[in-house]
Amino acid sequence: MMTANQSIRRVGKPIEVAYAVLFLAGDESQWITGVNLPLDGGYTAR
Repeated sequence: MMTANQSIRRVGKPIEVAYAVLFLAGDESQWITGVNLPLDGGYTAR
């Protein structure tokens, strides 16, 4: 299972993706440009 390779060792929840979308759509992220935001529980950080 993919969770064995993730830092947080669990499957992500839809609300966690929604929080990232809300952040990116809000004023707090107005200076963020040209980056990838992996929502993978640390899978790509290993």
